Amino acid sequence: MPTMKQLVDRWIEIKKVPMEGPRGLQGVEEMVKILNYRDLEEFVCDCSGFIDAFYDWLSEQTVPEWQESLLAEIPEDEKFEDDDDDDIILVDEEN
Repeated sequence: MPTMKQLVDRWIEIKKVPMEGPRGLQGVEEMVKILNYRDLEEFVCDCSGFIDAFYDWLSEQTVPEWQESLLAEIPEDEKFEDDDDDDIILVDEEN
């Protein structure tokens, strides 16, 4: 039997599913239904690895607007202190 990767890759190739935009999302929704889920929400709720993968992917992005928006959601007393250019350390003001 082919691996899951081979099957998914072939399906994407045959269906010509783009990797972004509304048609890309439609492809994801169609795949989720093939996997016997009602919708994308049910799939995400059932597959914790999807959520982990999302946050891992998001953590690797370098979109300044996203960084600014997320930083704005962090309270002032929980902001970061820059020790050097590569590492950001959470400041624990209680200790």
